[in-house]
Amino acid sequence: MTDNKSLQDCLAFIFPTKGFDKQWVNDLSSAAIAVDSAQSFSADGLSASLDNMELGKLSELISSGEKALAQLANGNWVVPLGFEYENGEIAHVDLFDPLARDGSINVTKNQFMSQWTGLGILLHEAQSIENNAKHSTHTFSDLARAFREYQHLLSPVLFSGFMVSLLSLASPFFFMLILDKVVSYRAWSTLTALVVGAIFLIAFEGTFEYIRTVFMNRMTKFVGRDASAATFSHTTAIPSEIYESRSIGAWIHDNRQSERLVRLLRHISIASIEYVFAFIFLAVLLWINWILTCVAIATCLLQIGFAFYCGEKVDKKGKESQDHLERKESLLIESLTHLHAIKMLGLMGNRTTEYCESITSAENARQSKDDSEAFVRSGTAFIERSGNILMLAVGAAMVMQSSLTVGALVACNILMRRLTGPLAKLPMFLRDLRELKNIQKRWQDISRNVPVAPMNNQEKLRKKITGALEFKKVFFRYGRDSRFQLMIDAKLPRGETIAVVGKSGAGKTTLTNLMLGLNSPQVGLICMDGSDLRELNLEHMRQQIGIVTHETGLFRGSVQANIASWDKKITLDRIQNAARMACIHDAIQALPRGYDTIIGDDGANLSSGQKSRLALARALVRDPALLILDEVTGDLDPSTEHMLVSNIINARRGRTTIFLTHREFVANQADIVYFLDDGRVIASGKHERLTSDNVAYRALWGRH
Repeated sequence: MTDNKSLQDCLAFIFPTKGFDKQWVNDLSSAAIAVDSAQSFSADGLSASLDNMELGKLSELISSGEKALAQLANGNWVVPLGFEYENGEIAHVDLFDPLARDGSINVTKNQFMSQWTGLGILLHEAQSIENNAKHSTHTFSDLARAFREYQHLLSPVLFSGFMVSLLSLASPFFFMLILDKVVSYRAWSTLTALVVGAIFLIAFEGTFEYIRTVFMNRMTKFVGRDASAATFSHTTAIPSEIYESRSIGAWIHDNRQSERLVRLLRHISIASIEYVFAFIFLAVLLWINWILTCVAIATCLLQIGFAFYCGEKVDKKGKESQDHLERKESLLIESLTHLHAIKMLGLMGNRTTEYCESITSAENARQSKDDSEAFVRSGTAFIERSGNILMLAVGAAMVMQSSLTVGALVACNILMRRLTGPLAKLPMFLRDLRELKNIQKRWQDISRNVPVAPMNNQEKLRKKITGALEFKKVFFRYGRDSRFQLMIDAKLPRGETIAVVGKSGAGKTTLTNLMLGLNSPQVGLICMDGSDLRELNLEHMRQQIGIVTHETGLFRGSVQANIASWDKKITLDRIQNAARMACIHDAIQALPRGYDTIIGDDGANLSSGQKSRLALARALVRDPALLILDEVTGDLDPSTEHMLVSNIINARRGRTTIFLTHREFVANQADIVYFLDDGRVIASGKHERLTSDNVAYRALWGRH
């Protein structure tokens, strides 16, 4: 038996913008009742897959971002939100239960297993499935488009490479004719004709070589540029929680792949033509003498086998070298970014030692990789030279038996070198292909983490916002191992001054990231002026929001340029008015060059209070419809704090202002206060009423 009401409530919780009629729910319910093996059910733009599964599989699906329902023994349905782990084992399960008073509950693994029937329903939006397919083809789709776009450059490269290889066939025939026809018969006129012809062929070969190089340089320049732009675009679109899960050095390394790509394209394109022509050289060699051809084929097979045999080891060494290089780059960037703090904490010695150790590890890994590659190169070169000697020996014996001419032997030896020469570079060619595969994998990882949207950024809604925010049964958590979870269902009215208060770690900063679309909730809906954030052009929306956080994000440059970073055409009067409202104008005037004073990266030569007020001036200068201030007064003295808050409130003119704060004065000035605790709004209202009615709220301000 299954409960249609709880099923409908769970569906509405996961997809709040969709309407589910009773017949649709009844059909899905009937499919759930009848399930005795894996089944699929589709309707109303959703794809539902029903299956009996184990807890481990359900955990993996939820952790990977899938949306699912679980049926309980009493016929009710719940939504698994996340799993808490202890010692690597599932200990607790977070659920949305439509029958629970607060909606969400946390139960032990044993409690859940005793009630769960083992039946689960996986839900996918049809549009998301389609877009996922589009995203999965990213990696080299941008690259393929670039090749098509610059086909006019690729064609001359391929044609010139073909002609260079074709003209190289003249060399063995030239020597064969010289030795067999000219020297043997003392044919001076033939010698003259051959020399003149050879000079012309050399000139043509050099010309085509030059054309190939020029067009190759142009093509790789454009392809590398487009690949860099595409990678940067995808990296900046990655959600914050995924971006922060890796070191900055790793992201920089990924975005430098386009430089390697240019080199790889050059090597692979040239080598590919050489390998294609190897079959032509082999055919010519077979035409001259089949016995020497067998010697050449045996040599080639040994080279190929040796290269593939050593390939896995070289791959492993290359990955280790790359990991150590990423670690070294990350440590360098981190040290330079936080150099001031490292000096203040007296950590320079430790940091220097750590960086030197990372250099040593990176160099050791690189040397190990280079040694492995050198071994493979030496091995293939040994096989190549041994093959040449064997061919000379066999060919000399045939010459002495008069079954082969001297000219034919020399021609075969030249063709053998043309054949085995590229194969001697086979380890490097395979290495280039492996590097290209690694770049593809890294780009796949980047594009896979770009959030799938129902439409591209240009098609999304660009609207003037008024600052009305609504959280509809929003659930969010950082990864499967995070114990913190935010669950909120609230409206933030337009034009009000709102204070969000709570202990450190209550979820205030997480709430800010969700409001800006930097993080996406696993379940629920965030609306701006009634529109789903997923349907809005986030870049356009953020340009209408003023935001100040703990990370002020000041840039190297003048004070004026930092305040006007949103629009370089903003007048100085407007900049100064914003600075006065932020109570920073006098401090700026006291600087050596006033508004033209250069500040360091992240405002290194400013105090923490000056940084936050300068960031506030930058937020105010755009006259935003929504102003979000995360602990903006935390580093200010009481008098400056009072003046600053009063300036913001008095000048709001219909603006929605959200303070995320620990200060009671700020909470007292707000029209409405939301008391956040452990990721949930446990109380809301005016400061005076909350102070009198809520014990936990009073305790927040040290009252009893």
